[in-house]
Amino acid sequence: MRFVILEPDGRGNEFVLTGDKLGQDVLDKACEKLGIKEKNYFGLRYIANDNSVWLNLRNPVSTQLRPHLPGKPHRLRLEVKFFVAPQELQQEETRRQFYLCLRKQISEGKFNLTKEKSVQLGALSAQVEYGDYTVYRKTSANYSQLLNPSWTNREVEKQVAEAHRKLEGMESSAARDTFLNVMSKEELYDAEIFKAKTGHQKVLVAVGSSGLKVYERRANGKLKQTIGFESILKVNVSEERLIVVLRKTSESSKLNFVHFFLASGDAAKAIHKAVMEHQLFFCSSKVRRSVLNHYLLSTPCWALPAKWFTKTPSGDLYHLDVKHTRRQSYDLHYRNVHSDGGAFRHDWESECSKCNSKEANVLFTPCGHLVYCEGCAKDETVCPVCNHTSTTWQRVYFSNDAACDDWTCQICMDSEINTAFSPCGHVCSCEDCACHLPYCPICKTFITFVQRMHVQFPDHLFKDDVSDDGCDSASELTEFS
Repeated sequence: MRFVILEPDGRGNEFVLTGDKLGQDVLDKACEKLGIKEKNYFGLRYIANDNSVWLNLRNPVSTQLRPHLPGKPHRLRLEVKFFVAPQELQQEETRRQFYLCLRKQISEGKFNLTKEKSVQLGALSAQVEYGDYTVYRKTSANYSQLLNPSWTNREVEKQVAEAHRKLEGMESSAARDTFLNVMSKEELYDAEIFKAKTGHQKVLVAVGSSGLKVYERRANGKLKQTIGFESILKVNVSEERLIVVLRKTSESSKLNFVHFFLASGDAAKAIHKAVMEHQLFFCSSKVRRSVLNHYLLSTPCWALPAKWFTKTPSGDLYHLDVKHTRRQSYDLHYRNVHSDGGAFRHDWESECSKCNSKEANVLFTPCGHLVYCEGCAKDETVCPVCNHTSTTWQRVYFSNDAACDDWTCQICMDSEINTAFSPCGHVCSCEDCACHLPYCPICKTFITFVQRMHVQFPDHLFKDDVSDDGCDSASELTEFS
């Protein structure tokens, strides 16, 4: 089978694989071509029965894609399936693909951006694509292709040009990371949108990292309802309907049922799959085996040879293809990206190296260097230690006194502390212990991912330690040797 994998910017890569290969094999081939190691955030889309659906990575490709005419390849689109926070992205190519996918979604009108936000994002995109304003003037490009369709007019384009002029000298990577940080604060940043009906009203259902949000289906439609994953008891699909069962608010209350009517049965299955997978990826500490072995669909007749129709019953296919949660994906990607030994570690400084007055308590990401205080790090786009572009920074809180000499893990009391929990920012554990903690041991906050810290703390030589009987431990060892 021939495949053409299209990137968000329209560029295509062609591959040839046998039909018995899994969807994961196709994604691996595309990511290998682009040099992407953080593969768990991406997926492949294709058109089936006028619906855009995700290729199931755990099922054979031949059971999902209908046979094409001879000589015509299957066309799939490489897109971001799970939009995580920018500080979790460790690869340049991954951040580039996130940027391209978000820019495409802006041009398609997914986001209800304000005029000011559209101008800011348009200027940042121009800096990424064309460089400084003086270089842009020499091209035949137009700002309109970088803007939300709602704000495409001459007045806005003039404001974008003025904002672009003010970005003179900014590196393309810094402008891209600023773009990602601005977009990550948008309400629909991590959401997948579906068209549905509730009763007689047309709505848009946004399935995101925290749950479902229901909007009126019109320009700048108002938010009608928010359904968090913690309040969902069960999600069922019946023909063209998605049924969401909500938990009881009290012992005397009844179960609440929310019904969403989709355009077709395939659309209902797609939104059901999206709800289940987003809940697993963003809100679970691990994926259970019972979930991995969950079946729903059967092998379509056209996926089997004609001579087997009456001899071999159709086989069952996996319904969900999420094999790792958000946190497991980050840990796996970290090992893949830093397989050569990790980033450069710098010597620990308890005070901010810029103002020399406040505590160094800000962790630059994704590099993991700790050198500035919160006030000095706000305007920095480059890590002062490794000179790499910083997507953002995280405020951290030490479990001990930052001026003390004890930097051992508070759990195993053996290894050195080298991790910070996100989003709470507490620093108290080594990497091995952190992998087994679903919640922060200090504040009990659910850990979305564990940020590595590349800091060389002072060694513990114990030269001045004195034993309980008053003898110096080092001299005592010499005497008995």
